[in-house]
Amino acid sequence: MSLYLHSLRFCDAAKALTDLWFSLPRKRGFVCPTKADFNPMKMRQHLKSVALYEIQKNGSIITRVAGTKIEAFLGKEITGKNLLDVLPPEFVRTYQNHFYNLAKFPCAGLLDRPQIGIEGSFHLIKSLQLPLLNNLGKITHFVGIAEPYPLPKHFTDYRAAAMAASRNININYVDIGAGVPEHVETNMARGF
Repeated sequence: MSLYLHSLRFCDAAKALTDLWFSLPRKRGFVCPTKADFNPMKMRQHLKSVALYEIQKNGSIITRVAGTKIEAFLGKEITGKNLLDVLPPEFVRTYQNHFYNLAKFPCAGLLDRPQIGIEGSFHLIKSLQLPLLNNLGKITHFVGIAEPYPLPKHFTDYRAAAMAASRNININYVDIGAGVPEHVETNMARGF
């Protein structure tokens, strides 16, 4: 496995999702499996960290399924809601562009962003998105993992300042067989 593909496996849930996604059958000439071939129940103990999104023609990104771990961390139910309506406003445009790139160029997406948990703790949310085809061969769905990582306590004096000063989102695209977006900044994208 290449170093780039290895980067998709940042936690146990991401490893399980990546292995499942790469094991699914592909239609001839396509690098992505279909949504119909993806069975989230095969994620077993990691199901609580899985999210399934659908991009709409109007630009909305509907959260079809959000695992209980994701919703518990956010402190709200997001299943059935437009992801762009539940994100902090400064991240909306970046997420919209990110999902557009994933749909236009079949590739994997890695996204890291700061988040304050419901109990006021500071976290880095690391997420993975993998594309899925609809029955017409178009990328309309994405399956992903979101994992919160608490910022270490030895940064206590700096966490609040870092969260307030840094509204950056780190985005990386990983080639899954069809290349990556060429004219997109792939390391840092400002959330505003």
